[in-house]
Amino acid sequence: YKMRELFELGRYAGLFEMKQVALSYTLRFLEMSAIALTRHIKLVKKYEKVFRYINEHLSMGLHLQEIAQATNYSISFFTKSFARDNAVTVKQYIHSKLMSETEQLLLYSDLPLTEIANRYAFCELSYFTRWFQKYKGCTPSQYRKQFRQTMQYVIRG
Repeated sequence: YKMRELFELGRYAGLFEMKQVALSYTLRFLEMSAIALTRHIKLVKKYEKVFRYINEHLSMGLHLQEIAQATNYSISFFTKSFARDNAVTVKQYIHSKLMSETEQLLLYSDLPLTEIANRYAFCELSYFTRWFQKYKGCTPSQYRKQFRQTMQYVIRG
């Protein structure tokens, strides 16, 4: 029986049966979590060199050919298997990492926007601004300003 049915239909013999049902659901949840964790660990191991290479060479100038060559994968196998296994394309993953890194610098450093853009090989500040706005809905400077205003409000109460 499902837990909900036991309560709605009054099909429980007592506290012991409810405890058994709760225990079986807990065990099933843990089994499913273990399966998901095992799959995740296998994927991390499979793509460990890829993730490491991307992290060490993260920039807008990072190309699939370069990653495939550095990690000894053929491009077609690499791009298809990566997308299948990770539910995102390599390009989406790189952009996600870039967004995370640029957000951190915007929020927790005083680096000028040009320096952040140059650090990740954006060809021009205007391109960085358009790229950031496409994903976040505001410019990098607006993003930084909004965060700092929010933090001042939180600190002051």
